[in-house]
Amino acid sequence: MPDSFGFDHLGTRVRCIEDDCDVGGELHAWPIAKRRRHFEQHERERRADAQRRQRQGLRKATSLRRLVEREARIIDEREARRT
Repeated sequence: MPDSFGFDHLGTRVRCIEDDCDVGGELHAWPIAKRRRHFEQHERERRADAQRRQRQGLRKATSLRRLVEREARIIDEREARRT
């Protein structure tokens, strides 16, 4: 039975250390180099997700100048309605 880190101290089974990943297998079929490559895949996915979130955040950001111009336009329209 594997521990919380995915290593079976009494047997020959190992699994990925990621909580939501069920990949694993026999120790002889999943050597350290293969486990490292699998973990690096998780790292690449994590970095790609972070970059995607950053790009979306940058894309959604509105410039301060545009906000000020919009606010000024709204104030002008309200004043025009009053008169």
